[in-house]
Parts: sequence; C-alpha cells; structure tokens
Amino acid sequence: MRLRDKVTIVTGSASRLGKAMVARFAEEGATVVIADINQAAIDATVAELVKAGRKASGYRVDVTDRDQLAAFMKAVAGEHGRIDILVNNAGVTRNRKFAEMTGEDWDYVLNVDVKGVFFCIDRKSTRL
Repeated sequence: MRLRDKVTIVTGSASRLGKAMVARFAEEGATVVIADINQAAIDATVAELVKAGRKASGYRVDVTDRDQLAAFMKAVAGEHGRIDILVNNAGVTRNRKFAEMTGEDWDYVLNVDVKGVFFCIDRKSTRL
C-alpha cells in the first residue's frame, strides 16, 4: 500500500487505460477520483472500485472547459482536503487519414490533448 490515503485524480479514467490506472492506484491504497465526460462510465467504474473495497469517487468534467475544471478541482480539494497526484490521461483522436482531417477535427484533438493538460496544471484553472 505505497499510496495509502494519497488523493489521486486521473482524467479520462472511466474506461480503457485510465480505468486501469485508477484501479492500480486504488490497489496501492490511493483514494481515486475518476474524472471523465461519460457519466454512465464514471458511475460504473466507481461502483466497481467501491465493490472491491477501494476508495473512489467520480466527477463529470470536461478538461477543455476552464471554469468547469476549476470548480471540479475545488470540489475535490474540498471533499478530500488536498490533491496529491494528478495524471493527465484524457485524450482523443480522430481516426482519419491526415489529408481527410477537418479543421474541426484538429481543433477537437488539440483542445482535449493539449489545452486540457494545460488547463489541468494551470494555476488559473486550479486555484483552490
């Protein structure tokens, strides 16, 4: 239990790689916070972890929305007293040939994959 009682946020963690990460953090004793945009998947992941005896909560949050992200960080810090670990895992792709990608596709990918990471670590977004 190397991470006993460490408060850990993993963005994009209601499925796939992020879900595996929160499961592993929880196995090591961390209190995990599932942050994702898919509420049904958040609920299912939290339920699985709690059923396994782990400490978990979930929040629907869009990492590209600075105000929403700031409210999320404040809520997590308020609930747990602090945030010890942040994993910026949220990411998207558009499975198209490069020549077929539209400007909207490119903006969406960059907003989540780059701007989302910036907002998660930026003091303006995460001021507690």
